Amino acid sequence: MTDNLPSTTAPVEPALATILGVQPEQMMAYAIKISETLTRVLREKGLTQRFGQGEHVKVEGWELAGSLLGMTTDEISCDEQPDGSFIAVVGLRNPTLDKTLAKASGYCGTDEPNWAKKPRYARRGMANTRAIGRVYR
Repeated sequence: MTDNLPSTTAPVEPALATILGVQPEQMMAYAIKISETLTRVLREKGLTQRFGQGEHVKVEGWELAGSLLGMTTDEISCDEQPDGSFIAVVGLRNPTLDKTLAKASGYCGTDEPNWAKKPRYARRGMANTRAIGRVYR
C-alpha cells in the first residue's frame, strides 16, 4: 500500500511510522486519490442518486467501495418492533483482521408514509440498507 506513496526525507511521526511509515500529508494525498477514484467509478456505474440538494451513494456503491478497501458488513441484528417497524444493526468488518471496526443502526417504520403499507420483508430490508449506508458513512 505504501509503495505508491511519494517518498519523503522529513522525519516521520512515531505513531504514523508504526502504522504506515508515512507522513500525515502523504496519508491525506493517498486518501484523496482513493476518494476521487471511487467517486468517479460510483458515478460512472450509476451507484449514486440525487435526493434533494445532495448526491447520495446507493448501498451497492457503499458495498463496492468497502470491498475495494477490504471491508464488508455483517448484520448483527434486525428486530421487528410491535408496530411492524424494524431496527437493524450492522457491523463494518475487516475480514483480514477479523475485527468489527464500527457499528450503525437503521430504522424503517410504519410511521413513514412510503413504508407503512409495504410488506414486512421490504421494511426489514430497508432497515438493513439504511444501517449499511450509515456504517460506511
